[in-house]
Amino acid sequence: MGGGITGAVAGRQRQPSSPDSGAVRRRLFLGARRRAACGSLRSGCRSRGQRAPGGERVRVLHISARSDTGGGPEMIRNLIEGSASEAEHWVACPENGRYFEVFQRMLGESRVCAFPLNVRRIKPDIVHTHGFGAGLAGRLSGLGSGIPLVHTFHGFFPMGAGAGGGAVRLLAEAILAPLARAAVAVSESERRLVERWCPGAARRTVVIPNGVRSRTGPVTPQIASARIRVLVVGRLVHQKNPELAVRIAAECRSLDPEVELEFRIAGAGPLEGTILEQARALGVAGQVRLLGDIPHVAAELAGCHIYLSTARWEGLSLALLEAMHAGLPCVVSRVQGNVDAVEEGSSGFLYDLEHPEEAARHLIALARDPAARRRAGLEAQARARARFSVEAMCRQYVELYRRIA
Repeated sequence: MGGGITGAVAGRQRQPSSPDSGAVRRRLFLGARRRAACGSLRSGCRSRGQRAPGGERVRVLHISARSDTGGGPEMIRNLIEGSASEAEHWVACPENGRYFEVFQRMLGESRVCAFPLNVRRIKPDIVHTHGFGAGLAGRLSGLGSGIPLVHTFHGFFPMGAGAGGGAVRLLAEAILAPLARAAVAVSESERRLVERWCPGAARRTVVIPNGVRSRTGPVTPQIASARIRVLVVGRLVHQKNPELAVRIAAECRSLDPEVELEFRIAGAGPLEGTILEQARALGVAGQVRLLGDIPHVAAELAGCHIYLSTARWEGLSLALLEAMHAGLPCVVSRVQGNVDAVEEGSSGFLYDLEHPEEAARHLIALARDPAARRRAGLEAQARARARFSVEAMCRQYVELYRRIA
């Protein structure tokens, strides 16, 4: 199964990284499709002040500053699919990512508009913003509109923007918090961080855990492999910390050279070159494979033995929840979101980011013991089905929409 890291990269298509929100904003304001789509969107929405009665579907406009592969757009898709009988959905997001077309196929072109837009030009029952960029634009654009707004943080961690950037984000959240009727933390640990750093927003914050669709099938890999496959899923960016996976691979080789591990990293982004160089420098290029951007990770999950998270912070990772639903034991960084999902020693293991050798020890132990892998995988699957289902997530969002509409 080798092939090495270089061969794996050469055989895949490259996925461009998402441009910064400022560049997106300048281009999309000039787009003809935006004007046409927004015109259709306005004609389809209920007139201002006419709210959804209890028996009618509530009309929700989702705003996202991202449409590339990632948790925020995927969560919107799950929410649309899971609440179609209770809510009508519209989406505003950048045109340059794959999810723009996904939403068009799901909803029709008239219900998908380019981001950013002026919320006051359209009149849904609820505006639902996702992530910091969309929350900033959506809340400012909706000033004076009278339309109730829900904001989901999707990974509240202002320190990730650096000292200066973090201070700006905290100030923005403090100023804009009163403009949202409700804010949503996707995990309890995220809510605690909001409470610590932004008390004004915390007073309006509720917890609705992310959820994914349950999977059926075996909890052992369906693809024969001489190596134990370790799957890492996430954009190749600072937050997801993919370079750490390479260091952990080197630690595993030092701990037990006899255990054959293959680290499969699914994702695209600006750190690709750094990962390649580090793998060569540490002598593990033959054990690390870059898979590129994978729209549907189910096939990879079916062929892997263990899931590894190296994230510096999360809200509540959908990729981790997918792995748990698929029955993979999980070794994850001890950060917000991850600590809500994985129960230490039962469904998986947590480790400190400063000590990659801890992750390596857990991986080696699981690699040596198929029975332990299966037990942890079953525990992970049961926990995910009980706590992180898409049905529960959709039900709670619809209840929130109706409560504030």
